[in-house]
Amino acid sequence: MLRKSAFLILGLICLFSVQLGFAATQPVTADQIIIAETLNEKMTNDKLVYIDVNIANAKIAEHPIYVSLIRVENNIQFADALGSDLKISVMKLSSSSVGDVDRATLYSTKLSVSTPVYSDGYKKETQVINRFFELKDLISNQVTEMTALNKKYRFDLIVGNPDEIAKLDTATYDLFKRWSQLKTSTAELRKEFNQVQVHYASYFEKSLVQDVIDKIPTYSKELGKLPVGEYKLRFLDEDKLLIKEFTFSIVDKTVETIKPIETFSIK
Repeated sequence: MLRKSAFLILGLICLFSVQLGFAATQPVTADQIIIAETLNEKMTNDKLVYIDVNIANAKIAEHPIYVSLIRVENNIQFADALGSDLKISVMKLSSSSVGDVDRATLYSTKLSVSTPVYSDGYKKETQVINRFFELKDLISNQVTEMTALNKKYRFDLIVGNPDEIAKLDTATYDLFKRWSQLKTSTAELRKEFNQVQVHYASYFEKSLVQDVIDKIPTYSKELGKLPVGEYKLRFLDEDKLLIKEFTFSIVDKTVETIKPIETFSIK
């Protein structure tokens, strides 16, 4: 069983390593991609949505930019097809479980600009999902233990101070070593979790628009009225590495226009 788990984790690490890019200097930078004010962070579902972009860079012909509009779905579209290898309840598979994605990891990962192709029987996707929740629990448990130890003994105040560490009795020193090991282990787990999280988050993404800016440094598109939800507008370089991401929400006009009733107290 341990050997099987080790091979599974190794396989996932290899999978993510292949898809991780190492960001060199990009021909077009985020500040050179100027999104017009027609696109706001929050809009109502009764308004037409437009994308208007200007690129303040003359290298578009040599270095095209990929434009991708994504809708974040509440659930994984293939959730019902996941088999018995899934170790957690399907009820847990909601976009709210993703959490905040590590930006550095996201910007160094090659992202897809095409319709996703999933593995046979969703085996790889199941491995990613299982590992995501396994790492989440491991990190949470270790942080809880580490916090409790530090709250009682304040080990953080003696890190790197051999004189103070030497004053610890044997039992406390063993706890200090445990705390130090937890710190190291948690840091390593977080690195893996950040990679797994990016891939897990992608299972909730539905591509709506896929375009290329490769001739003129402007881009315009009318999207029409979008349904209520969360959206991501992404700009990627020719290596499919993220240059810029703009997130926005479409909210229900009828809900947005309802103002809270003000209450007054008579003195």
